[in-house]
Amino acid sequence: MSITLEELVRRIEKLESEIETLKKKQRKRKVDKKKRKEAGEAILRLGEQIGTRLKDSNIMLSDFVLQDRVDYRS
Repeated sequence: MSITLEELVRRIEKLESEIETLKKKQRKRKVDKKKRKEAGEAILRLGEQIGTRLKDSNIMLSDFVLQDRVDYRS
């Protein structure tokens, strides 16, 4: 099986192109992962703030859950 130099060059170019595509996808995944982490942290902070406010009041979280269920049945 004899491969010409031109065929080898074409294969190398194709592989280089595939490598670049994979690198771009990997960078995007890292950005998406970072965004998910930041969003998760923001949700946790918001939950802590809501918990603190509810603790200082007579309102319980279960009141919101019950109200939410009533709204779905309407």
